[in-house]
Amino acid sequence: MTKAFALSEKGVDTMDTRVHIARRSDGAYRAACPALPGCVVYGRSGQEVRRKIALAVKGYLNRISDILPGELERKRLAATAA
Repeated sequence: MTKAFALSEKGVDTMDTRVHIARRSDGAYRAACPALPGCVVYGRSGQEVRRKIALAVKGYLNRISDILPGELERKRLAATAA
């Protein structure tokens, strides 16, 4: 089953992202966000895995927003120094 859902928070833009949710042979669930490499979670129920993937995507994007500005600034400085 593939499910797309929106993640939103007060004061934050909404982002729609595709999430793949599958039930495994052992009865557990796996959810992954293909747009975010390594963003994969497991849970015992569909509800649990949806909650976990929403938190994982949010954490992933928060971490990128912490790292990316510094990386872009370093590249800009390197390009202007060359």
